[in-house]
Amino acid sequence: MLLLIIGTQIKAQNCIIKEWNENNSLNDTLYIGNQPQQFLDSLNSIGYYTLEILRKNLDSCDFTVQKGRQYKKIFLSKGSIRNKLVKNESLTNQMYTMAFEEYIQSIKDSLANIGQPFSSIQIQPKGYFMNSAVIDVVVENRDERIINKIKFVGYDQIPRFINKHLLHTNLRYTPLNIAKIKQKIDGYNFLTQTQEPKISFTKDSTTLYI
Repeated sequence: MLLLIIGTQIKAQNCIIKEWNENNSLNDTLYIGNQPQQFLDSLNSIGYYTLEILRKNLDSCDFTVQKGRQYKKIFLSKGSIRNKLVKNESLTNQMYTMAFEEYIQSIKDSLANIGQPFSSIQIQPKGYFMNSAVIDVVVENRDERIINKIKFVGYDQIPRFINKHLLHTNLRYTPLNIAKIKQKIDGYNFLTQTQEPKISFTKDSTTLYI
């Protein structure tokens, strides 16, 4: 079973991570500590995308893993998203990237910029091609979040025209729109922002606190 690094949660308590060595069948200790997920993520970030958990004991937080081979050049399946970090192999026309972590982050950023901060990204190993790993990157889109309300903290009475000015219909929750709201508030000399705007999500609403 291949480990999906992004999005996983591992209980951090007296953890020991050992590596299974196929050559001599020895369990070499890779990590001892209380932040196993950060350690596994660090392996992922330096190219161990085919990391596999062979045995695990969640009660004692003991793991035996096989790191697999380290890959920097990652081939992408045909269904993966194409952007500026993706190139084509000249002979086979197969998509690949040399900056996989940046590629994943760019997808996250693009989802946030269209108001879908809760969309998820799944990384699915699909074997090997030309001595490199093949990864399928699948995006599960969630509904875009619309800012429904703006609440001012520390001000009892705010003129209605301010809310109308700041919050128009179907305003997406995106970093750009939050920055625009903040800039507009700075234009009112009777309002002072002491903290960055904060957001509160519920199942059906999105509220911005200023």
